[in-house]
Amino acid sequence: MGAAIGGFFTAIGINIALSVVLVLTGVGAVLVAAIGVVQLVYVVPVCIRQWDKKRTFVYGLMIGAAVTFLINSLCWGVLLQGFS
Repeated sequence: MGAAIGGFFTAIGINIALSVVLVLTGVGAVLVAAIGVVQLVYVVPVCIRQWDKKRTFVYGLMIGAAVTFLINSLCWGVLLQGFS
């Protein structure tokens, strides 16, 4: 259970750090808006590499990525609903 929680907070922490770096460099306004999809670039390779060694950590990482994707989708839904 502890490894799954660690994986969850690792995913959330990496997403926050990536968002800050992308905004500060000025390249990432569009990428930050699509962080739910952009995170696949690093989540999938980490999950594949760690699957045999740290399976509960991978479960937590996938849950963190799913939560980020769902929150990002919710924000986009609210934003697009306001424009219609």
